[in-house]
Amino acid sequence: MFAPKNILVPTDFSEHSDRTLRQAVDLAVQSQAKIYLLHVVEGIQQCAADYCLDEEVVRRVELDSAEAARRKMKEEIDRISRVRGGGYRL
Repeated sequence: MFAPKNILVPTDFSEHSDRTLRQAVDLAVQSQAKIYLLHVVEGIQQCAADYCLDEEVVRRVELDSAEAARRKMKEEIDRISRVRGGGYRL
């Protein structure tokens, strides 16, 4: 029988990703696996054609994007934990 110990769930916070996360949680509960939630924050291009953004502005926007993704991932984890009542590790 297939019994994973670790499950990687990439997310873009879409409805499809939410559905995949719920399925991963079901599988994790059955196999007592640990879930790793992954979201990739894309970098910003500093220069385009003949215009460049200030490096500090680019860095601040990238940090803000990463922080927003962290908050959203925490919300996802909290929501799933409330619905499922815990019993697994995220």
